[in-house]
Amino acid sequence: MIFSLIAAIGENRELGLDNRLPWHLPADTAYFKQMILDKPVMMGRLSYQNVDAQFSTYKNVILSRSSQLELEEGFYQAYNLEEALELLKDENEVFVLGGASLYEKTLPIANYLYLTHIRAAFKADSFFPEIPWEDWEQLQAKDYSPDQENRFSYTFAKYTRLKA
Repeated sequence: MIFSLIAAIGENRELGLDNRLPWHLPADTAYFKQMILDKPVMMGRLSYQNVDAQFSTYKNVILSRSSQLELEEGFYQAYNLEEALELLKDENEVFVLGGASLYEKTLPIANYLYLTHIRAAFKADSFFPEIPWEDWEQLQAKDYSPDQENRFSYTFAKYTRLKA
C-alpha cells in the first residue's frame, strides 16, 4: 500500500485554528479535491467534522473512539490506526487528510507527502509535525503568485521518502 499525506501548511507548519483553515485559498481547495476525488482516504474525527472538510467519492475512513459517531454512506469508522489500516488493506494508495495527531502517527510510514506550502504565517492551534527533511526528496514543485482569488503565494510540492 502506498501511503500519502496531503496537507496545506503555513510558513510555520500551521494547519488550522478552531477546527477551520486559517486561510482562504480556492486554488488549494480545487487541487486537494482533484487529488483525493476517487481515492480512499483516512482522517480523524475533527477533520471529518471540519466545515472546510473535503471527502472522497470512493471510500472515507474516519478514526474516532466515539461510539456516538454517525456517518454517511461511503464512510467507515475505525477506532484506531491499526483498524483503519485493516479496512484499507486492499487499496493501492491511501491519502491521509489530517488532523495533526493523525499526521504525526502516519508520517513515519508515509511514502509520499503532497504539501501546499502557503507563503504566509497564520495564527493556529494545530500544526503539521516536524518533517525530518533528510529523509525526503522533492519530486516536483510548482510556485504560484497571489491573484484575485488567491491572496497568498503558494507552492504545490510532492516529496518521496528516501530509501534507507
